[in-house]
Amino acid sequence: MIYLKIKVSAGETRPVNLFFIELIISLLFFSFSGAVVLRVFAYADSKARLGSVLENATLCAQSIAEAYSSDGDIGGALSVVFGEEQAAYADGSELTLDNKCSVSESGTVRLSYSENITEYAAGELRAVTLRFSVSGEELYSLTCSAYVPEGGAAGE
Repeated sequence: MIYLKIKVSAGETRPVNLFFIELIISLLFFSFSGAVVLRVFAYADSKARLGSVLENATLCAQSIAEAYSSDGDIGGALSVVFGEEQAAYADGSELTLDNKCSVSESGTVRLSYSENITEYAAGELRAVTLRFSVSGEELYSLTCSAYVPEGGAAGE
């Protein structure tokens, strides 16, 4: 073992073991490494949760788009996907959803939709844009359309 001598007081010296200093430095290194690893795991967990929300929003948007393309009515499409009583919570052009894309008053996902209708001589082309956002940041967007012949339902 290697010893250093440090001066404690006038004329008195005490040996210091370098092994213990190395051990302390190693412990500091491992504690900092552990903190970094925990941050990486926390970040990965938050990304996994956001990925799950994105997957559910994608499936929800596809369901709404399929229902919308059959009749060209956004209210009907929301009723088909969420149910009659849940679609009634639609506040103008927005719905609040939970992470599993079910209608919830205290949800974290906001579904906003806007409809654009273009009239032609033979009917209407209706297009709806669905936007899913979390904390004000857009997560997913989808635009779909339906052609409604004059005097008929979409697809006739």
